[in-house]
Order: sequence, then C-alpha cells, then structure tokens
Amino acid sequence: TKSRLKIVKFLKNLFSTGQPLKMPTITISKSAILSNLKIDNITFEKKLFDFGIELEETITENNNEFYKLDVSANRFDLLCIEGIEKAFKYYLSNEEKEPFYNEEKIKVENSNLILEIDPAIYENKEISRPFVHCFILNDICISKIPSLIEYQEILHKNLGKNRKIMSMGLHDFSCLKFPLKYTIDKKEKITFSPLKIGSIKNEKISIQTCDQYLKKDKAFSKYITDENMTSYFIDSNNLIFSYPPVINCDETKLPSLDLIPVSAQNIKEKLPEKNIDDKKIDVFEKSAIKKTMNILVEITGTDRKAIEDTVCYLISNYCSKIVTQVNIKNNSDYNLQSVSNLLSGTTFILEIEKINQFLQTSLTRSQIIRCLNLMMHSQVENSITKKGNQITKENISINVHFARRDILGPVDIYEDVAIALTLSYFSKLKIEFNTIGQELFLSNIENKIRQEMAYMGYNEVVNLTLLSEKENSLYNSKEQSSDKNTSLIRLLNPKSTEYEVVRTGLLPGCLKFLKNNLHYPMPIKIFETGAVSFQTHGTTLSNAQCTTSLNEKLKLHTLSENTNNSNLMNQSRLIGVTAGLTDYMDDMLATINQLFYKLDIVLEIEDEKVFCYDRTVFVEKRHGVMIHPNLGHSDNKNEKYDTKSDGIILGQFGIVSPDILKAFGINIVVNVFEIDLEKIVKILSNRK
Repeated sequence: TKSRLKIVKFLKNLFSTGQPLKMPTITISKSAILSNLKIDNITFEKKLFDFGIELEETITENNNEFYKLDVSANRFDLLCIEGIEKAFKYYLSNEEKEPFYNEEKIKVENSNLILEIDPAIYENKEISRPFVHCFILNDICISKIPSLIEYQEILHKNLGKNRKIMSMGLHDFSCLKFPLKYTIDKKEKITFSPLKIGSIKNEKISIQTCDQYLKKDKAFSKYITDENMTSYFIDSNNLIFSYPPVINCDETKLPSLDLIPVSAQNIKEKLPEKNIDDKKIDVFEKSAIKKTMNILVEITGTDRKAIEDTVCYLISNYCSKIVTQVNIKNNSDYNLQSVSNLLSGTTFILEIEKINQFLQTSLTRSQIIRCLNLMMHSQVENSITKKGNQITKENISINVHFARRDILGPVDIYEDVAIALTLSYFSKLKIEFNTIGQELFLSNIENKIRQEMAYMGYNEVVNLTLLSEKENSLYNSKEQSSDKNTSLIRLLNPKSTEYEVVRTGLLPGCLKFLKNNLHYPMPIKIFETGAVSFQTHGTTLSNAQCTTSLNEKLKLHTLSENTNNSNLMNQSRLIGVTAGLTDYMDDMLATINQLFYKLDIVLEIEDEKVFCYDRTVFVEKRHGVMIHPNLGHSDNKNEKYDTKSDGIILGQFGIVSPDILKAFGINIVVNVFEIDLEKIVKILSNRK
C-alpha cells in the first residue's frame, strides 16, 4: 500500500503542471564519451539501443561530432555526459574479462556550517519555498563546470517543472562567510548585484528594479511574481547571494567557460610567448583539468521528492570524494533527509521465482545478481536486513544505487534485469486468440510497400484527409473534369476554410508538410499511403472503380451539396516525394523501379502522359506515367481502366511546377510520384 501511495504521489507531481510529458534530449561530445568509455562508436551505438536510450542523430558543429540522445523521462541521472558515462561503466563491465566497475564511495563530511531559516518563510504560503537543502561539493574540476551549469538548467526544466517546484543555485564557496540565512523581506528593501544578463548592469540594484529588467527577457520573465515580498539568501557579511528561483549574485558566480582552457590551441592563444614548447602546453593543459574548487549548492522548492532527487543526482554525477553537509536550523516541519541518509540508497528483497515468473525466464540467483550489478544495483551480503527480514536461497536483498531515484518498487528492478539481458535474449511470443477475421490483402500489400519505402530512405508522414477547396484544386484530372457526375465531398459546416473538402489526392498534404519542415537537411524524402475519395451521382460504381472486390461499394449517409444519400468512391494510393536543391528525377525513377521489382510487376514508363493530375501541375517535358503492359482487356465490359494500348496506367510521376510550389511557399525542387494501389492489388489478386 505504501508503494502504491508513493507511485500515486509521484504521478500527481509528474503531471501537476498540466503539460505533456516529453522525453528529455541531451547532446554529448562523441569523442569525449568514446574516449572515456574506451569503446568504438559502433559498439556504443548498439549498447545505447540495448540500454533503452534512443540515438536521434549525430550532428557536426565546428568540425566536432555530437550525439543527440533521447533519454527516458524518469532517468534524470542520465541527462549529462557524466551520468551517461557512469551508467555505462556499470553496464559495459564484464565479470569474465574484467571485474565489475566499483564506484569509489563518497564520504559525507559533517561540519559546523549552519544555514538558518527565518520562521517568517513559512508564514507567507503564497510566495514561500519552504523546503530547503544545502551542501558543498568538494574538489570539483573546473573543466566540469560548463557541464554542471548545463545540467542545472536541464533539471530546472524537467524535474523542477521550469523552477516551479524546484530550483537550485551554484556558488563559489570561497566567496561566502558562514553562517548563512534564508529569510524574507520586501523587494524594494533588498539590494544586491545580480548576474549580468541582458540589459542588467553590473551594479547594486534592488530586487524590484531587477524584476523590471528581467521581465523584458523571455527566459526569466516567467519566474517573476507580482508579490511585494520575496525570499532570499544572505551570508554573515550581509552579501545577498541568491534570489530564488530567479537569479544569483555576481560575487559568487562560477568561472565562465572562456576562463577554462580546454585545448592546447586555446592555451597557446592565452599565453604571451609565441614560441612555446609543446611539453609546456601539456603541463598547462593538465593543470587546467586538475584545478578544482568547492561549490555551495542551495536548493529550494515546494516538492520534497524533487529536491531530494536533485541532491542525489548532483552528488552522483559531479562529486567524486567528499561532500559536506550544511546544517539547517528551524525547519522542523519541513525536514528533508540528510545527505548521508540519501546516499545510503534503498533496499528491496526480491523473490527469484517472482522475477522469473514476471519475465518468463529461468534465471539463476547468480545470473540475476550479475544483471542487477550491470544496472548500478548491489547485493546486500548480510543475512538479515534492517527491517528484520531473513535472507534465504529463494530471495535476494538488493541495495539500489542512490542515483537511481526512478526505482519505486520491485517491478522497476524486474525491468532493469530485462534491460541487462537485452532484447535479443527474449523470444517473440505467439499469443493465442480466437478470431473469425483476417488481414485484408490490400492492407498486407500496403504494409509491405511502406516497409520497402522505409528501406529506401523515405520517412513516412500522415496528413489530414480534409483540405481547403483551393488546395485541392490541384486535382483537375481529365477523369474528374470530363465526368459531370463526379464531384467533391464537401463538409456541410466546416470549422474553418482549411477543412472544406475530403482530399482527392495526396500531394497537397505532402506539400503543406514540406513547407513546415524546410529547415531539415536536404534532400527531404517522405511518403504516405492513404485513401482519397470522390462522390458520384446517378451512376452505379463497378468493382474496378471502387476498392476492388475486397471493398466493393461504399455507401455512406453524408450531407453534400446535391443529395443526402450519395455513392462514394474510395481509392488507396501511395505518394513519394523527394525535395532538394537539385533535380532528383533519376533517384525517383530508381525508387519506382525498385518498388515494382519487389512487387514483381512489369513496368513501362511513358513520358508526357497524365493520370490523376492536370499537366499544369508538372514542369513541361518532366513528367510521365507508369504502365503495366501485361493485362490486356477485361472480360467484364462494365469495368473501366485507364489504359494505353493494352496496358493499365498505375500512376504518375514528375517535377512539380514552380507555380504550384510558390502557392505553397516552397522554394526548392520537388519530385513526386503517386501510384494507385487499388490497381496493383487487382493485378496481384488476378495473378493469385
């Protein structure tokens, strides 16, 4: 019951802002992570997938390569390169080749340092951030400070819900004099020197004036409140060093990036000597990396768990040896766990039988322990736990690493065992169920075509089936313009002019998609499979005009301009679009040939012919049709085909006219092909 209550509380806090939960994205240096882990890029990228981290892309900036990673929404410990490095040192360790990665235990140093909290903080509940934690990270390498500051902002955005429930300040410990005080006062009475951001001048101003400057800055305006009172931190020298959750003072700021020499060239530029020996550069480089400092961390907020989680993440990723606890006075009603208690982790007793039953495996005790070691957990050797539970051969006592704050119960540990085993360990299960249906032949063909298009480097898109009549006017085909009985399917009361008719083709939706994604690298290759619809009056549609024998005549009760009961014709189509700065006609024809080769359908190309578009849609002499010559004539005289001599026209291709592209706001070359999948299914079903 306690575990369930914890989960309910966690979910309540998780969605308290009403914003959709997104997977956090981080960018790390490719060369740095590979050199630190001592593995090659192929192995690392494979292990990323096994670990559950998605490699979104590899980007290049200033001749340096970076990995862009999508991390699970609850793994806040992995949102910096140090966290990724630590987790993978555990995950890549091998019992046979080398011992398990043993992390050096962090020592918690008790001190006489005091942070006093003014009781007035708890009286004003509208502006107070009653939960406060404070500690000192000792011997932090100066070269890690840019990463620490970046990690601070990531935690503010994700775990802190944009500083609403948690915010932290990082300060140079040597610039402060203890004891410290966390108090409250009127904004016009509090003067300090804020960090120089935007139009703020490097001088002492009141917090009220500071707010006026920061309201003009989009990044900080959301943290400003209209209250006259606010909380702040002050030291024994009357130095106001923090105004949470908004900004810190300038006196205690950490060294900026330009003061940290990270390469030999940077060092060479900073030194006055022109002819300097490379050995001296190495000495300077090593001294810059080894130089350390002590950082005071103060964390305030309204959520107990978010603050305690932040303490664990910072210490795990950036403190290697000693962390100093700052004693907090006068917060008996809002006590947080001390650093030593947080670093002790959580202990769970797991039954081996339940783990195997949950994962449908037959793992031994030693195999389970090995899997859990890879995921940062450790076995408790004592025969009796702190709660007095006896450890037997049938169960395992596991201590969860203090940085794994995402572990809420035994099920999370079962999941870690599965991740350590990797996906290849598990076999696909055939689920038995009763059904009287089967997959439609058309759906089967569509899925295979989608797969082939993906293999050829195309990205699938799904567009809306409703368009404006102006956008749909691209489709002035001979068939539609000559047949007075065919008309558009219109909405009786459209919500806006963008959604007036049902689409009669796939090209406008793809052009609208391109318009909104022109910032992506060229060429952009997309495809879509979907239905287009027409409305006919006074005629009976044959199977060839509808969706073949699998979906013969579709009658829907819809409202239109002319009648309340209409015959509708659905066609399933495939469209492929390649957009770039040059003509990709050869690549598009190669894609068409490869697709029909996989479908085992003979294809001929006929230039300067049209199928479902008017000629004005394409560039002159840069378009044509796809013809299947094998089927000559049908025995059914009522069936109508688009034919050229003894063949069936399956689709059309070409380069879209600049006039059409201009109407959609596109200024690059767009190649397109569109295929009628109904006719492909007809050919394959007749052959079958």
